[in-house]
Amino acid sequence: MGHVGYDMQFGSFVAGVVAEAGKAYVDDKVTEFSTTPAFYTMRRKIDWNGNLRARLGYTTPGGGMPYITGGLAYAKGKNNFNTSNGMNSFTAENRSEDGWGWTMGGGVEAKVADNFSIGARYLWTRYNVDDYRVDVGAGSAPATNPFLLDSGQTGLRPSDPNFDIHSIRTTLNFRF
Repeated sequence: MGHVGYDMQFGSFVAGVVAEAGKAYVDDKVTEFSTTPAFYTMRRKIDWNGNLRARLGYTTPGGGMPYITGGLAYAKGKNNFNTSNGMNSFTAENRSEDGWGWTMGGGVEAKVADNFSIGARYLWTRYNVDDYRVDVGAGSAPATNPFLLDSGQTGLRPSDPNFDIHSIRTTLNFRF
């Protein structure tokens, strides 16, 4: 993950903006079972993400700066469905989707040389990724198939439209 930003100091207070983007390895999956018997696995992955945040900090006499941060977040998500049910038909919609959301957290940064600082931060990020669904049809299943609703079709979705990530990172910063 790379980041760029701009800070401005006002006495002991520092205000700034930070943009981050990078490759992500985030995976969320759930498997359920039915009496048919069969398994059904829905998987959501984030391949890359980014955010644009404001931050506000306070410089201490020792050179440290605790801060709070928050802003907009974006992720490119991929969805997948797998089942051992060979009788019904399954049609996935929106396998790839954009996840917009927000992020907030805090951290601490310490100056170690004229142009270098190190830090650590925590972020809670929530993406709204609720477009993915799998439509279940009758396929070759008998008419008494308990999987289908009276309308003749069932839709499967992840139970939570939000994709939450909690992250702790260390940073190394070069300042111009």
